[in-house]
Amino acid sequence: MTMPMTHPVAQTSPKKFWQCAKCGACCHIREQNKLSAEEEKSYKDYMKKHFGIFYLASLSEVTINVWPEEAERLRDEAKRRGMDVRIRPKRALVTPNHDLIVMDYFIDHDICPFFDKEKRQCTVYALRPLICRAYPLTSAKTYGKCKYKSTNLSDYGSEMDHAQELDLRIAKEKAIITDLMLRGSIIRDFDESKLRSQLANMQLKELRIKL
Repeated sequence: MTMPMTHPVAQTSPKKFWQCAKCGACCHIREQNKLSAEEEKSYKDYMKKHFGIFYLASLSEVTINVWPEEAERLRDEAKRRGMDVRIRPKRALVTPNHDLIVMDYFIDHDICPFFDKEKRQCTVYALRPLICRAYPLTSAKTYGKCKYKSTNLSDYGSEMDHAQELDLRIAKEKAIITDLMLRGSIIRDFDESKLRSQLANMQLKELRIKL
């Protein structure tokens, strides 16, 4: 009886994706802004004129971008732990009635308060913002300043998935703002100083993106 010949099945090694070096540099979230006062004013004026976006903080203050639902989760977690965590509105839209619609927030600390300096790790890993999940990617095609990053996009696994979600959110946000502008639901000619002085007493609304 002739036995069928067998051939060994080729074994392929699973792809090894980029791994975080756990240096903690990206958790030191306050960067020194090198823009002059004139450059900052020019940038803010441009964003207000073309997109109706109003910055509620100086560009030298802002840190990582935190979406409204992420800010809510982090505030709840900080409250549960008894932590003093400052999460401030970053950008907003203004309605004809001068109501503010907050687009996003930022964590107002030099170092993320959820970063464990001794263990050099995130203590809210499951709750970390989308921008942290995507890092060192800042979009599906661009990188952050991580010195350990790979410049080969195919080296990223879950980071690329989150970067693509980030791109989708930003695209959806732009589409919503464009629609609001066309419908006259937001305005671009307003007194910024007046709004800032009233900010503490205003009831803020939020722009929450649903994909």
